[in-house]
Amino acid sequence: MLAQPPGVKPAGIAAAIAAVRGKKPQLSSLDSLRFERWVEGPSVQLLHTGSYDAARMRGKHHEIYLNDPRRTAPERLSTIWLR
Repeated sequence: MLAQPPGVKPAGIAAAIAAVRGKKPQLSSLDSLRFERWVEGPSVQLLHTGSYDAARMRGKHHEIYLNDPRRTAPERLSTIWLR
């Protein structure tokens, strides 16, 4: 999830995806991109310490990774979950 400024429109996102697809047609992950409005209300913030595989959130949420998994042992990884 990447926050977009108010002026960004679906057509602009579609054009950006098409431009990348033209340069990198092998990127199959482009098919899973979507642009949607996410209106948030009251939320909860959790700090998870440990492997990403050790816990699963359900439903829509944000994940903020506080460490680089290439340089941090799995048991020391820290993730903030917002739901």
